[in-house]
Amino acid sequence: MDTWQPSVLDQMLRNEKYMGDALLQKTYTVDFLSKKRVKNQGIVPQYYIEDNHEAIIPRELFYRAQEEKARRAAIYRPSAEKKSKTEKSKYSLKYSLSDIMVCGECGQPYSRQTWSKYGQKSAV
Repeated sequence: MDTWQPSVLDQMLRNEKYMGDALLQKTYTVDFLSKKRVKNQGIVPQYYIEDNHEAIIPRELFYRAQEEKARRAAIYRPSAEKKSKTEKSKYSLKYSLSDIMVCGECGQPYSRQTWSKYGQKSAV
C-alpha cells in the first residue's frame, strides 16, 4: 500500500499507544462463560501508564493533532445560522478534506458516506 487511508491516520491520532502510553481496561469481560466484552464506561477502574513503550508518534505532535481536531470540531454552524432551508447544519473542517469538494449544481459540500452490502447508505 503506497498511501495512508485517512481513517487509519485518524485512528492512530486517537490512540494513546502511538505516543508510548497505555490505557488499561478500556474494555472488560462481563460474562466469562460467553466471553462477552463491553466498553468500560466507569464501571471498573482504568489505569493510565505513561512511557509504557517506545513511541511511534512524538508526544508533542500527538497533542498538537488533538488540539487541531478539537478546534475543527468546535467550528459549528448551528441550524439558526443557515442561509436557506436546503442548507444543512454542518461541522466546518472537522475532517481534513471538508469543504474542498462541492456540488456544481447546488453548491452543497460533498460528505463521506458508506454503503452496506444491502445497499443502505449512511453518513460518516
